[in-house]
Amino acid sequence: MFLAAAWVSLPSPASAQPVTSARAVRIENGPPGTPRIDDTGKPIDAHDGEIQRFGDRYYLYGTQYGCGFRWNDKKSPFCGFVAYSSSDLVRWHAEGKLFDAATPYWQKRCDGSTYGCFRPHVVFNARTRQYVLWINSYDVSVGYHVFTSAAPTGPFVEAPLPKLAINADKPPGLNHGDHDVFVDTDGTAYLAFTDWRKKGDIVIEKLDDHYLSGTGRFVRIGLKATEAPSIFRRGDTYYLTFSDPNCGYCQTGTSYLRAKSPLGPWEGRQKISDTSCGGQPADVATLPGPVGPIYLYQSDRWDNANPNETHATHYWEPLRFNASGGIEPLACKASFDVALPLTEKS
Repeated sequence: MFLAAAWVSLPSPASAQPVTSARAVRIENGPPGTPRIDDTGKPIDAHDGEIQRFGDRYYLYGTQYGCGFRWNDKKSPFCGFVAYSSSDLVRWHAEGKLFDAATPYWQKRCDGSTYGCFRPHVVFNARTRQYVLWINSYDVSVGYHVFTSAAPTGPFVEAPLPKLAINADKPPGLNHGDHDVFVDTDGTAYLAFTDWRKKGDIVIEKLDDHYLSGTGRFVRIGLKATEAPSIFRRGDTYYLTFSDPNCGYCQTGTSYLRAKSPLGPWEGRQKISDTSCGGQPADVATLPGPVGPIYLYQSDRWDNANPNETHATHYWEPLRFNASGGIEPLACKASFDVALPLTEKS
């Protein structure tokens, strides 16, 4: 819900990109069970995904549940993945399906009989000028399908199955879980993913130049009972946040590690919330701000009383850092103010 917006002029430090103006917006989280609403008044049905900024708009990607998907219900249908877009992180417009999920081809791969398909993550490849979508699935050994599109909202077309260094010889099933795709400042991409064969460890593998498959260069973090990884970079330090412990559709904690390279070593495990502000961590988005990046933490506040998650909500909060670069504990606020860069279409 949009409560307030104001035009302000903000100073910029010499080390930052010059910005002469910005807009201040208030973003409401509300209590659990209070959904965000799109620009037609409908509750937003997009979960376990992420926020990205491409061009001058923000994009919220997520898994849809409205057609009736229920986890661990072998008869439930696959509802597909959707995108919403916004100019201010407050007013959201439904952009539709990323691809047609209603076909027998995708129902067979992603309906309840295969545990489902989840966690859409989209990045832009500046070399190929393509948007690349990774999704998690359980119908193939590698655990993921990859797609490309000329536009951030699709339609996305499936690419050949990716190859990863871990569990390549295993049958389809509970091999790999939640993942994140991270693109570094030099254009190199990495996939962080959960290894269920190692009881919830997290693996990070460097991707090829097209972001469509692994290269075989990877690091195993050495964790247990974790999932929902997300990588971001702040200055010369890389951060990996994750659900600690793991638990499907539960309220869990959020912890993080730090490294000087995406391939590690990763060290200094710290917890920033025991409850993820009423949910489970989903992603940390790196978004442009008037005086430096905004690192927007996101968690899914699942509707634990209902096996269908159509009305599950999101919790968002900009991360705060101490003088040594550590992430401060989450404040779990009902609302927050954030300054966003002013664009021509704002």
